[in-house]
Amino acid sequence: MSLPLQERHLLCTLQMWRQRDSVQSGNDYRKLAERNLAKKKEDQSHIDRSQGKLTLAELCDRYLKTVQHQRPKTIERKTFIVQENQE
Repeated sequence: MSLPLQERHLLCTLQMWRQRDSVQSGNDYRKLAERNLAKKKEDQSHIDRSQGKLTLAELCDRYLKTVQHQRPKTIERKTFIVQENQE
């Protein structure tokens, strides 16, 4: 089935707009990715390297303190996983 000329023209125009928008979106995503990468690098420059000497047990204890606001069942599961990994 063939579309009338006016509808084909509209479809072609719509496709061109979509292609143009996708190219612009791609550029926007690249710029956003570059900004996010720069921010991540900036954040990493502020990392306290002295904390690198933590043991796994100490790190797990710190982690469990950060999940105490969650539901009891969630805390229970996460505590179980931490205990399994510490053994």
